[in-house]
Amino acid sequence: MTEENNVQDRLKQGIYGQRKINPDEQRHYLGTFRERVYVTISCQEIKERSWINQLQQEFQAHPQATLFINNNLNHDLVHPYMLAASKANVHFTLKSDPEFRTDPDKLAIVYAAADAVYQSPVDISQRYPDSAAPEPKTAAKKPHKHGFFHLFKH
Repeated sequence: MTEENNVQDRLKQGIYGQRKINPDEQRHYLGTFRERVYVTISCQEIKERSWINQLQQEFQAHPQATLFINNNLNHDLVHPYMLAASKANVHFTLKSDPEFRTDPDKLAIVYAAADAVYQSPVDISQRYPDSAAPEPKTAAKKPHKHGFFHLFKH
C-alpha cells in the first residue's frame, strides 16, 4: 500500500508540479517567504516616486541579500533599481511569471535574505516614514531650447 501511495504521489508531482509551501505568500513576495524579507516596494509606490536612496541603505546594511524585481512592470520603472543593485554588487532576479501581477497593491520590488530575518515593518514607506512624502521621480531637466526665430526678436 505504501509503495502504491508513493507511485501516486510521484505521478501527481509529475502532472501538477512539486507542492509549494505557502504558495499565496510566495506569490505575494515574488517567490520568497515573508520572514526572509527586509523591505518591499509596491507597484503603486514605485510609480509615485523613486526609492533608490532608501534601497541603497538596505543594500549597505544587507549586501548578501537578493533583490527580486517584478519584470511585468514597465522597464522604465524597474531599470533604475537594476542599475542600483548592479552598482552595489547586489544580486537581483527578474520575476516575469504571469502570477506576479502589476496591480497597485502587488509588489514591484522585494529585497530578501536567503534565510529568515523577521524584519518588521517591510513596507518601504513605513520603514522610512521621513521620506514617504511624495517626491517627484528624478528626471533630467531639459534645457530650454530657443528656436531659430528667437534671433529676430530684437
